[in-house]
Amino acid sequence: MTVRGSAAVAAIAGFVAFVGRCCYRPTVARGVKVALIVGPILTAINQFDVIADRDFGGTFFLKLALTFAVPFCVSVTSSTLAALKPIRRGTASE
Repeated sequence: MTVRGSAAVAAIAGFVAFVGRCCYRPTVARGVKVALIVGPILTAINQFDVIADRDFGGTFFLKLALTFAVPFCVSVTSSTLAALKPIRRGTASE
């Protein structure tokens, strides 16, 4: 196998490990908890005028969904990267 081929295989293996860890139940549960805590706070800060005026348009609900999705994605990504860090160093204890 060439150097380029082994690098491609390593990249694919790393991606598969990342996606697998993203789908790990405790990682998803942590992301949901973070989104349920941070989402309403961000919504109140960013959309208070719309909520106070009760002027809910179509874009409000899109913004609401994104306001909850962003903390979820950040939490899942950071948890996954933190969990895979020992594996990248080659010092995994599992």
